Amino acid sequence: MQVFFSLNDYTRFFLVSCLVGAGLGALYDFFRVLRVAVWSPKWIVVAEDLLYFILCAVITFLYMAGYAQGQVRGYILIGELLGWILYYFTIGKLVIQLSKGLIRIVRAIVQTIWKVFTFPFRTLWKVIRKFAQSTRAFFVKHAVFSRKQKKERKKPLQLGCRLLYNLFNKQKKRTTQPQNAASVQPDGLQEGKK
Repeated sequence: MQVFFSLNDYTRFFLVSCLVGAGLGALYDFFRVLRVAVWSPKWIVVAEDLLYFILCAVITFLYMAGYAQGQVRGYILIGELLGWILYYFTIGKLVIQLSKGLIRIVRAIVQTIWKVFTFPFRTLWKVIRKFAQSTRAFFVKHAVFSRKQKKERKKPLQLGCRLLYNLFNKQKKRTTQPQNAASVQPDGLQEGKK
């Protein structure tokens, strides 16, 4: 069974396909606004584009199945492309500019609310950090001092009696030397003379 369309049907299909193309342009603007609002890595942008093209294919298929009774017509694809281009370069530019302005305003409001909400926590964090830094500086200073003390403790102490012992030994050596006619006494007297 072959279905014939009148010229009015073809014109209507073409105009509706232009509206479908404009709708696809609006869908693309949704993804563009999402990219402006939230930073995304490249792989997410690629995934969004892939999702967009899949949605475009599904919407175009459903349109052709519903209106054109499943017949693929070139003028329907041309109408969608023309509607998309017209939307993108007219309303799309306006939508993106308004969205960017709105996103800036929302970001400023959210940042202000965030700063007000986090002010006590940031102040507390600064006080804690300053206290921690001063405490750390104190312990580092004393740790260096105690390391020096440890090194000095490892050195053996010199006994004061060794010094006396050495003097005592020197006196013994003097007294144990063979005595000549005149030996010297510690008090400075000589033995031979009394």
